[in-house]
Amino acid sequence: MKKYIIFLFTLVVFAACKDNDPVIPGPQIQDLEVGSKNSKTVQRGKDLHLEAQVVAEAGIEIVRISIHPKSGAEGWTLSREVPELVGKKNGEIHLHLDIPADVTPGLYHVDIEVKDKAGKVAEAESDLTITE
Repeated sequence: MKKYIIFLFTLVVFAACKDNDPVIPGPQIQDLEVGSKNSKTVQRGKDLHLEAQVVAEAGIEIVRISIHPKSGAEGWTLSREVPELVGKKNGEIHLHLDIPADVTPGLYHVDIEVKDKAGKVAEAESDLTITE
């Protein structure tokens, strides 16, 4: 009987001590659109339309965008941060990125990374074809 009472007491103590801290979800990247009408293509020498919705309950620490050739091939790369979203809980990425006229046409990869102030990271990616 004594063991049963100790077990019940332990159960009540641990149940009463559960963590009540709210769990803040990590950042999210939604509705990614690459290219005009999400065509995932752009002509070299033109601008690339890039749009996405970003949500970070803990606050946005950094937003990074990179474009690089697919499969490790040689070619043009771009790396850019979006400082206007830092500190906000949500916002929109809406950019028109100039693609140089001398870029090697082919398959490229677009990466977007959002890190929140809690250190959680979200990533979104898309293929991109650069044409002549």
